[in-house]
Amino acid sequence: MVAARAGLRLASFAESEQRAPTNILENRIYVNYKLRPNTIFSYNFWIGRTLNSALQHSLLAPGLTAGEIEPYLRRMQFDILYSF
Repeated sequence: MVAARAGLRLASFAESEQRAPTNILENRIYVNYKLRPNTIFSYNFWIGRTLNSALQHSLLAPGLTAGEIEPYLRRMQFDILYSF
C-alpha cells in the first residue's frame, strides 16, 4: 500500500546543480518569496566552473582542452511552488 501511494506523487520539489559531482568551484545566490499562503516564488542563480581542468575525466566546456581555465558557467532557475 505504501508503494502505491508513493507512485501518486507528481514530483519532489528540489533544486540542484548537477553539472559535475566534484572538482568544481560553485556559488549560489537564491531568493524565495511567499506570494500567497500556498504559493512560493523561487529564484536560483548558480555561478561555477571546473576547478582543475587538467585532471583525468574532468568535465570541460565545449572547445576547451585539458589545462585551460574554463570560463564561469552562469545558470538561472525560476520556480513557482504551489502547495495544496
